[in-house]
Formats: sequence, C-alpha cells, structure tokens
Amino acid sequence: MTIDKRNVNGIQRSIEAHHKPVIVISLDGKITQYQCVTDCAKALNVVKSAIGNVLHGTATSCGNYYIIAKEEYDKPEFNVIDYINQKNLERHIHPVYQYDLQGKLLNVH
Repeated sequence: MTIDKRNVNGIQRSIEAHHKPVIVISLDGKITQYQCVTDCAKALNVVKSAIGNVLHGTATSCGNYYIIAKEEYDKPEFNVIDYINQKNLERHIHPVYQYDLQGKLLNVH
C-alpha cells in the first residue's frame, strides 16, 4: 500500500501546528506559556480545535482565555493591551463604568 504524498504532507503540517508554543492570557491579565496546543488544551480543559480556532482567527477567545502563537507574541510590535482591546471589539465587549451618586468613577468592568 502506498501513502499519498499529499496526505503525508498534511499530517506533517498538522503535527507541526500542534507542537508550536502558545501564549495564554487570562481575563485577569495573567500570561502563561505552553509548549504546544496539546499541553494548553489539557491545562485549560478545552479541546485542541477550540484553541486552533482562536489561533486561526475564527474565534476570539477560548474558555475565557485569549490565546496567541508565541511567534506572534514575540514580535517587537506586539502589545498585550492592544491585542486584548482588539479581541474585545471583535466580541462586541465594551467596558462598563460604575459611578457613585456624586458622579465619581468607582470601577470599570
């Protein structure tokens, strides 16, 4: 039996994609690095495809976490705050401002 070269290349690309380091940013701003998508999925208790959807841009977050490829995170122009703000805009999440009765800002959620 012969294996189609395209299938071998597709399998190899899939393996390589799942073994790249990823950065996870929690909603409270904690940043954690995982060696691969598989390790990240196990730690977050989510499926690998959900992480892949975030990495490929078809989802904005996964399990209340923002996920980015380490190679993107390491770029000099990458800014965590800008990244989170952009993802929140994509999700249509806007800050909620809480004021007291005198008009003093108490909190931003």
